[in-house]
Amino acid sequence: MTKLTKAEKQTLEDFKKLLPKLGWKPLETKDGCAWFGGKSHYTLADHLPKDCASNLEDIDFLVMGWRQ
Repeated sequence: MTKLTKAEKQTLEDFKKLLPKLGWKPLETKDGCAWFGGKSHYTLADHLPKDCASNLEDIDFLVMGWRQ
């Protein structure tokens, strides 16, 4: 895994602060992020509040990138 520069780390932190201002809510994990994969995104529901996870069709997920 590539190490981030100080400036890149700051960019990520600034982005995390900006998202709530645009209406995005963090996932319920230690750092607000979750790894997922496979044929389905349903495992993302494990990180949502229980009252929101029942209808994934009405929820948008922001995917910042992927890696293989």
